[in-house]
Amino acid sequence: MPTAAGSSSPVAHRSWSPGSPSSRSTRTGRGDAHAGVLAAALGRGAGLPDAVRRANVAAALAVTRSGPATAPTAEETDALLAGA
Repeated sequence: MPTAAGSSSPVAHRSWSPGSPSSRSTRTGRGDAHAGVLAAALGRGAGLPDAVRRANVAAALAVTRSGPATAPTAEETDALLAGA
């Protein structure tokens, strides 16, 4: 992880990534979906901007559903990304 010169603290990557529109049904699971998809994308080697965009789309899909298991599948996320 990159650090600031002369420091052991990680350097934050600052950039802006647009959100994804959704017709919100519930807020349950949006953070879990975002964090999980972000971690998975980074683990597969995606760059941070692409991983954040994918996570934003997954969170937008998650809030359109009710119930405790609202995270979208990879295929659902891919479909929305392809149309975006």
